[in-house]
Amino acid sequence: MNTSSVLNGSFPTIHQSQSSGATGKGKTSGTNSLGKEDFLSLLVTQLKHQNPLEPMNNQEFIAQLTSFSSLEQLENMSQQLSTSVLLQQSQNNAAAVSLVGKEIKALGSVVEISGSSPSNISYELQNNANVTILIYDGDGNLVKTINAGNQSAGENSFAWDGGDDSGEHLPEGIYTYEVTAVSSDEVSVGVKTFLFGTVKGVRFENGNAFLSVGGEEIGLLDVLGVF
Repeated sequence: MNTSSVLNGSFPTIHQSQSSGATGKGKTSGTNSLGKEDFLSLLVTQLKHQNPLEPMNNQEFIAQLTSFSSLEQLENMSQQLSTSVLLQQSQNNAAAVSLVGKEIKALGSVVEISGSSPSNISYELQNNANVTILIYDGDGNLVKTINAGNQSAGENSFAWDGGDDSGEHLPEGIYTYEVTAVSSDEVSVGVKTFLFGTVKGVRFENGNAFLSVGGEEIGLLDVLGVF
């Protein structure tokens, strides 16, 4: 910091401190940044060493005080925002952990064969459409094509018995599906697919929670319902 510039009545440009864990403590992350305590100290130094015959004019003094006030407000806002983000992440993580062992509905295109019970395939159509469901095994091979016929706009479902195109019951496990929908005038219709399953565990990464469901990882924001 050039002290002579302070004594001559001029101040360096004021920046918000960028140090982590020390905002508002006068710490700086670079030689050109000032914390609020640094700024106040320099202002006092300037007042002590000003020329009595040429004192700082009121306009300049008020401008420097305004800069100090603005810097303090920015640092306080930054601290409040950081606290709010941490609190939100903590709440989301707690909510994710509470879902372990529960059945959820979420955005996704996974279906599981377990025992002899039919597997529910659920989807939402933007408009009335003729629907075809394509089911793939873990290697990406097409194992079942289902012509579901004409269906109405909104949420629909199909109970799959777990059989392939030859009528053989497929092994238990995780399968993926794709829904194609075409209107009466051969125009593609938008489709949103869902998955149902029990949450087996939770993984945290970069403050985000991911639920393990049916061999897939589901973001907490993709959960649509809990049963």
